[in-house]
Amino acid sequence: MREYEKMCLSMKNSQSVLSQLQQVLRKLEPALSSLDEFMPLTDILFEWKAEEKVLVVCDDEERELVRGAIDAWAEQGENLEEVEIAEALRGAIASVKAEMDSLSVLKPFAFVLMKEESGDTEEIYRVDDENVILEDSLMKNLDEDLDAFWEKLCRE
Repeated sequence: MREYEKMCLSMKNSQSVLSQLQQVLRKLEPALSSLDEFMPLTDILFEWKAEEKVLVVCDDEERELVRGAIDAWAEQGENLEEVEIAEALRGAIASVKAEMDSLSVLKPFAFVLMKEESGDTEEIYRVDDENVILEDSLMKNLDEDLDAFWEKLCRE
């Protein structure tokens, strides 16, 4: 397969993954509002179950809320990396940000990826009315920028 064909296939898979993730995310509101009891959540957990080829979304007590198949991930099998999953989830959440920010859950809460191999977690997105959470890309050079600012301020 030529490089161009690989790139086109990758783009098609990316659109398919985004669409399927959006479907899973949009099922969250009905799932959360159908809960009988009032539950303050701190985390909404995502876990890719490779054997079942399904993305499972749970509350912070690991009770399943929704699940959905992500075809392109299932096709990748063991070649799928957790970094890919995290990036795709960030993109999907960003694409339906207004809906995720208005979920009927007390704030603050976070979307968290459960890493199957290591058992670790990675925060994907935090919903908080009182604090602004800057993205990694904005925070990347913050230390150097602040140091330069203070040095310049001290010289004046």
